Order: sequence, then structure tokens, then C-alpha cells
Amino acid sequence: MLTKVNDLFGGFAETNELNGIPVVAVANDKKADYKNIREDVGILPMTFTTYFKISGDDAEDTLDTLLTKSVLYLNYGQNRLCYFLEESGEIAAFITLYKNDENFLIEVFQWNEAAVEQILQKSDLTYEKMNYSCILLEGLKTVEFMTEAMELTVDYFVYQSHQESECFEQEILIARTGYTGEFGYKLIGEIEQIQAIWEKLLPEHKAKVVGIDAFEMCHYEIKQPFWSLPYLSLSTNPFEVDYQWMVDFKKDTDYCGKDALLNTMFDAAGERIIGALTDTESIVGDDVLFDSEVVGRVVDSRLSLGLDKYITMILLDKNYAHANLELETANGHKLVTASAPYIFPESWTVGRE
Repeated sequence: MLTKVNDLFGGFAETNELNGIPVVAVANDKKADYKNIREDVGILPMTFTTYFKISGDDAEDTLDTLLTKSVLYLNYGQNRLCYFLEESGEIAAFITLYKNDENFLIEVFQWNEAAVEQILQKSDLTYEKMNYSCILLEGLKTVEFMTEAMELTVDYFVYQSHQESECFEQEILIARTGYTGEFGYKLIGEIEQIQAIWEKLLPEHKAKVVGIDAFEMCHYEIKQPFWSLPYLSLSTNPFEVDYQWMVDFKKDTDYCGKDALLNTMFDAAGERIIGALTDTESIVGDDVLFDSEVVGRVVDSRLSLGLDKYITMILLDKNYAHANLELETANGHKLVTASAPYIFPESWTVGRE
């Protein structure tokens, strides 16, 4: 699919691999890609997802025993970001679950595809791997673009909802979701349908196509957990990477890994990831000190395109992992911890008084 889109585009500026999967890294220019997302609309060829359709009378009950969000209380047309966990409470895979009238759709990144399929097989679920692809649109003016350029009315969609619709005469699924803090929508359908939509979007809107690099920067700026941020590989404990928000702690069902997650993983999480804003880049791997005592280490440091400051991520002893703490690296860089998000997306307040 990526090759077909690339041919329509006329050749991307740069392609790369994301966890071993070919992706568009930069479509036009990294800063231009970033500006599209934060100020206009960025269109990403999301060709690195796999879709499983789950059906059968026991699908709802079985999925509820496997996922960290409630499935039984989902309404038709709702979708949720959540985890499959190992029995140990560690993260097995991040997925998005879509509840439809007669089935469920599971969206998973291709590098987690085998793990998810193994879980489905062990659970005796009736499933089918779909020949689907996805276009992701995110940005401050996404709704206006979809209305004007695609004749799609989506401004009434509530967050984490979806419905079947027609786009350029193609019957597809449209979901309101996203990863950057800006307005986000996915177009999901058969590969042939998605290609037909690309043929309508390109070449007129080539300038709005964006790559993974700009999305990664947007993720980093609001501390979202997806795709390829290096520090996320440091731990499979949700509490240590600070993404326990994809777990419903009020869920009554005894799902896989729940007991270990709540009774073991929380206590085992001795460190937390927290960010700091600085004028200079810190060295990854440097010890971080508080009153001359080593309390953590630098795990990432990069210049924010939106802030023009460095966001430095620190894996910090949990007793020190809070905002406004003054720290210092072994190389003498001063750090002051800050609460996420480190940048405030305009989409959160647009249209409000």
C-alpha cells in the first residue's frame, strides 16, 4: 500500500522503517510537516496497522476478560485505546478496539500483530484478518479540511466514536481519535477503497501529506506513548512509563493480568518517566542528581519544534517524580521537571470562549 501511495505522491522526501515496518518519515519537510499538524492538517499514510474482525456470540464476554478497558459497557459506535496484558501484568500490546453492531474491530500496530493474533487464538475467538488500510488526518483545521475537500461532515463526532460513511463514493469507517492532541480522524477500509481515496486526495493536497517524524515530535511534546519513542522500550510496566491511563481501574471483570497489575506491578514500579524543559540538550545516559545524590538518568532529549526548547525525559526515582523539582545532570545541566503536556495544543480550546 505504501508503494502505491508513494507512486501517487510522486515520491516522498524520505522513507524509513518504524520498528521494522516501512513508513513515510518526511513527506515534504519536517518543519512543514509539523506545522501542518499544529496549525492546519496533516495527512499520514497509516500503512503500519493491522485489523482483526472479531465475531461470534462470545466475542464481547471474552474480549472483556482480555482487555484493560470495559467492553461490556461500550455502546455501538464507540472505540477505546487499551492494552492486552500478560499474566504477569506487563504490556503485551497496545490496541484500539472498535465496537460495531455485529462485531468488533481490533486495530494493532504491525510489530504487535503476531502477539495479538496469538492471544486471539488462545482465547478461541472467531476472528478474521482484514485486508484494510488507514489514512490518519490530524491538525487544528482537520474538520474544516474534511468538510471542504472531502465533503465529510464530522464536527458532531464525539471523541472515541466511529461510524460507517461514504468518502469519494467509498464505503468506509470514519473514527474520531488521534495521538497529537489536535483534532484527529481515521479513514479505515479495504485497501482498494483507501487507495481510491488517495487518488482523489493526491496530487491536489500533496502539501498536506506528513511523515512519521513530525508525528513523533507532536507525540513527544504531549507525552503520548505511541509508535517509536525510544524511552518506551525501557519498561513494560505501565506505571513506570506513566501510561496507566489506558487501564480502567474501576473495571470489575477479572481480565488477564489484572491481579498482577494491581497487586504487583504498582509496587514494582520504582521509577517514573518525567520531563524537563531546558535551553540546552542533555546527554542521554547521564546520571541525574538531586542534592548530589543520583536519583535517575536522562533517557531522551530533543528540541521541541513548537516550544523552541529542549524537552528532556528522565527516568526518575518515583519519590522524586513530580513537577517543579530542580535537578542537575552529571555534566552540569540544570533541569526543572514539568508536568505534561509540555505544549498546549490549540485544538483543546478552539471555539471556546
